[in-house]
Amino acid sequence: ESVRYADAVSVMEEQGVRTFVEIGPDAVLTALIPRIVRDPDAVAALAPVRSRRPEPESLVRVLGALHGRGVPVDWEAFFAGTGARRVPLPSYAFQRSRHWLDRLDGGTPAPGTAPARAEAETPAGPGTLAERLEGLSATQRERHVRELVTGLVAAVTKHPDPGSIAPDRPFQDLGFDSLTAVELRNRLARSTGVSLPPTVVFDHPNPAALAAFVVAAAVPEPAAPADHGREVRAGLDRLEAALEALPREDGARDEAGTRLRSLLARLGGTGADAPAATGSTGAEAQELSAVASADEIFDFIDSRLGRTAD
Repeated sequence: ESVRYADAVSVMEEQGVRTFVEIGPDAVLTALIPRIVRDPDAVAALAPVRSRRPEPESLVRVLGALHGRGVPVDWEAFFAGTGARRVPLPSYAFQRSRHWLDRLDGGTPAPGTAPARAEAETPAGPGTLAERLEGLSATQRERHVRELVTGLVAAVTKHPDPGSIAPDRPFQDLGFDSLTAVELRNRLARSTGVSLPPTVVFDHPNPAALAAFVVAAAVPEPAAPADHGREVRAGLDRLEAALEALPREDGARDEAGTRLRSLLARLGGTGADAPAATGSTGAEAQELSAVASADEIFDFIDSRLGRTAD
């Protein structure tokens, strides 16, 4: 029968599952999870084995992520046979000391030693991205976010030099797969505080396009004020054309003119001095005076007189 993968993930999310680990030779299904769940930012989808990644590195990274999310990890089994031992850590927050064991007594690098240049996400800086962009010109905003994006691209692809990543180079050419795209999206969302759709990297396929989207999402352009004057003038043009098409007989033009004078008196604030609506009841004049837009005036004449031109 068909594999109901999306249904299975949705049911697990409903039951409170927030951490998913794919056990297999590659991260084939992991990248689908953020597109299925209701809140992708609350869910971690992890794959211990990744294509084109060293397996020990990928496994340790996933174990660390699981430990950080409160999932029990058997660290005694993990470190068995390595000679690892517990060391005291400072209890005072500002007692800054280095605790990496770079080498053991034989000059052999210690297992799990931190690399000389530890990978780190591009620092987000103080405040939200919108606050950091405040006061910058459009060009400066674009450059700032583009540098942030290329820095994160370098982090997820292990590229040694973020500055050499061309902003218009497609992510596919940079070695991205579906899971790498999800990883970039998650890091970018954490670094900026901007809510990003799960498919944002697929929808904006290079660093420049992605940076432009993030800028627009963080600092949306103010909506242009509606030009109500233009709308009214266009409505009056239509009304004038309709009135010109009215026949001169049967008093149709006189009736329309009387009602329009009542409306003009209302617009001018002289409703009490408005001439009486000859040939029509007071209720009809009040109804016309209550018309709020030129389109409604047009509809009123069309429905009441039935003689406007198409």
